[in-house]
Amino acid sequence: MIRGIPWQENFRLVPNDEAQRDLEITFEQKERLAKEYHVLSIAGVLIFLRQHYDDASYEATLNDLAGRLAEALSLDRLIVGEALGQYVRYSLAGETNSLETLYLQRVYDDNPHFFRMKFAGIGSIAIDRIGLSFDVFRDAVNGEL
Repeated sequence: MIRGIPWQENFRLVPNDEAQRDLEITFEQKERLAKEYHVLSIAGVLIFLRQHYDDASYEATLNDLAGRLAEALSLDRLIVGEALGQYVRYSLAGETNSLETLYLQRVYDDNPHFFRMKFAGIGSIAIDRIGLSFDVFRDAVNGEL
């Protein structure tokens, strides 16, 4: 999942040109968004693993995946690991508002329309992406693909 699809291909998932102009989305924000889609996907996998493995095995897998993902995205390993851990914790605790806010902060923290995006529900993209990744991984593990 990390190297199979280069993160650059996620640029096809960024908002359309009109939304980019309306929300003043910069290239740097689009790049963060493209990378964050990979982080969200791995978070979905980690949620599945968290539900099925003991603490030590989960932590070892989280650390390994954070390192691989950080390398593939050219990001800091500790920051990626922290984000993954937070996404997993918020998801499992049902803290959707915290999860959405984390996503928006990681992608659009410097956008002048941050609160407009928050109140418009753009943060729900994170929930959808994590859920999709969780479902795909669960089905693959259960042999349903």
